[in-house]
Amino acid sequence: MGFVVQYQSVAPNGSTIFNIPGSVSSYIVGISSFSLTFGYPNQNQVQQIGLSLELPGQPVSTQGQTQIEVTALATLSDTSGHVINNQESTLTVAMLAWTGAANSQVMLQSATVNNGQSSNLTVPSETPASGLQPMVSGFQLAYPIGVVHNVQTVDIGVSSSPQNPGYASLGATAMMHDASGNYVNGSGGTTANITGSLLATSLSSPGCVKQILLPQQTINPFPVDLGVPLTDAAVFVTGFQLQYPLPNDWWIMAIGAGTSGWNVSGSSVMLNGASAWMFDNSGHFQDDTASSVSLVVIGIPSSC
Repeated sequence: MGFVVQYQSVAPNGSTIFNIPGSVSSYIVGISSFSLTFGYPNQNQVQQIGLSLELPGQPVSTQGQTQIEVTALATLSDTSGHVINNQESTLTVAMLAWTGAANSQVMLQSATVNNGQSSNLTVPSETPASGLQPMVSGFQLAYPIGVVHNVQTVDIGVSSSPQNPGYASLGATAMMHDASGNYVNGSGGTTANITGSLLATSLSSPGCVKQILLPQQTINPFPVDLGVPLTDAAVFVTGFQLQYPLPNDWWIMAIGAGTSGWNVSGSSVMLNGASAWMFDNSGHFQDDTASSVSLVVIGIPSSC
């Protein structure tokens, strides 16, 4: 019994199967990295940007393992028939699973939350703030049907906080706007929400370790030391911010955030950079001083 992490590349608007050793009593999925594009050399205004990790069926136990299917639905579109290029877009999905019998001190669950609002989830009693870890597992940003605009800023994030004993609040930031005062923020017929996944545990030694990485914007590799020898690790996006240099807004050719990969050695996880990006096909790129990705690295100690 204990935590297991896995990660896989998944084709946007495609599916994959995670094979978890043993039985699985609960699990969540998250995003390690995504890049959505109209496909070179196409650039367009935006009506909708979205990513959703769906679980279309129940886990299937077979030959000592549990198979869990994940479908990744991705959207990037305008109002003139231009849509995401699935072949040039990329996505890495991570899974955190609790194996063996269910434990009342461990809960893994998800909820969809609108921008600026929150949702209360049940968590184990006596769960400390350090025992709550939210992750982004999807987001939807859309102007009303038939409406497109340039992009200046995109902001996606998830947060959590303890409430009354046995409950935690999952909060959402989801917003996009141009330079002319046109906002996607959940009002005026716009859609702005995130799907957040939450790890909640009151175990003093839960069998996993984590390191939160506050806003990062670098293409250079860097190590994250989790303090104990590891057998495996996975990286989950907890939020990202993107902005073209002010006061400009531009079209989009591609948009994304996360890390392109990592390796585990001893107690360290070496990330291949961590950043958020968007650009058009006219030489306009995000402002790196105002753009970043936030992550959490979750490792499985070799002693577990």
